[in-house]
Order: sequence, then structure tokens, then C-alpha cells
Amino acid sequence: MKARLTDTPREFLAAGERIRDFGQVELAPGEMLSVATQSGRQCDVTATGWGLYLAPSLDGRLAEQGFRVALVENAQGKHFLNAVEEDKAELFRAYLTEQGGRVVQWLGCGPLF
Repeated sequence: MKARLTDTPREFLAAGERIRDFGQVELAPGEMLSVATQSGRQCDVTATGWGLYLAPSLDGRLAEQGFRVALVENAQGKHFLNAVEEDKAELFRAYLTEQGGRVVQWLGCGPLF
């Protein structure tokens, strides 16, 4: 793994939200990085020879960590995968309404709401 992190992040706006980019991590095939939320829930990214697993099994470890995954379409018709913390469904719903987005499909473990 090679990490190129910075103490002074690059800042920009995306969909009205301030994003702070702290750098890049390069994973070789077979390497994994866990990303944690402030609540302690984790989501893993694993490199392979063909690309990346962007999350662990949706109906296994990710669900056990308290996430549900949605394929979301934004107001511009672009698609994103969102991992939603179970106890933050109302915040997610408000975000979608504010941004003009919609859930196309809940993936792996059924609907959150």
C-alpha cells in the first residue's frame, strides 16, 4: 500500500456539500483498506487484479456493520452507490429530497425505508 496524504486538504463543493480531499491510497492486488465512520462502522475496499471490490458483501459484513446500500440517481441522471447507516435513514431521505435524487434500487439486503 502506498499512501499520499496531506495535512492541508484540497477543498471543493459537490452538490452543495463541502468536500475535503486528504489524498490518495494506492492498493496492490490483495490489499484492503477499511474506512470507518465517526460511529465506528466500517466499509472495506479491496484491490484485485481486475479492479476493486468497493465494499464487502452487501448482505453479509456490510449489513452486519449497520449499512444498507442503495443505487442512487441524482438530478443530473448520474448514478452513485451509497452506503447508508441504518440509524441515519431520515438524514439520507432528507439529503435525497434536497438534492433531487432518488433510490433506483436497494442492493443486497432489502430496503431501508
